Amino acid sequence: MKLAEAYQRLQLVPPLEHERNVMEACESTLDLRRLGTSVRTLVELYLDLELALKSLGFANAHKAKFLMVCLSPGQAEYLRHELHHIHAFLDLDVDIAQVRFFPHEASENLVRQHRYYTWGVFCDHAVKELSGQERTFGPYGLVRSIKRDGDHYVALDRDHRRVCHLTKKGVFSLIAESTCPIHFRPSPSTAPTTFAAWSRPDLDTLVRMTRAYEL
Repeated sequence: MKLAEAYQRLQLVPPLEHERNVMEACESTLDLRRLGTSVRTLVELYLDLELALKSLGFANAHKAKFLMVCLSPGQAEYLRHELHHIHAFLDLDVDIAQVRFFPHEASENLVRQHRYYTWGVFCDHAVKELSGQERTFGPYGLVRSIKRDGDHYVALDRDHRRVCHLTKKGVFSLIAESTCPIHFRPSPSTAPTTFAAWSRPDLDTLVRMTRAYEL
């Protein structure tokens, strides 16, 4: 399912149009909480969960563990409720119990018994901003993969549509700021890898870097 179709089924205004409407309505003070970034990240996560389950196959489907990093237990509850709402409308063949909502300062014991892969680690924008990173606005927020094309890099959305060109510095800035995992192929002769949307030194040993939806 494409992102546009998912938003249509959810009866939501597409992400970029929603951002533009909010910005136009807030001439003096922009309320960043109204831009829909958290919902977009959850929709991307939900669609990725289906892709992961299809790619891993029935025998390995239980290994698709997704982590949604958030600010607090209260926000975790809110995001969990939103994910249930998304599942009720999109009704894909997934088990949303495979998604764990993890407050960014919570004890490592909450997740230590699980193995995560970089393609399954998402992070709410509020956590990014708390650590000093900027929120990705507009088309940059839709980037899900980056590949080398000649002497520059091309950024694509989840449906493989070209978003923009990037410098090498821009590539790693965008990867650091993204709320979703980014699939990166540094050159045509190099296998792609996926960068998680969040990391914490004491938990990095639980997260294995690999290519998209592979174990």
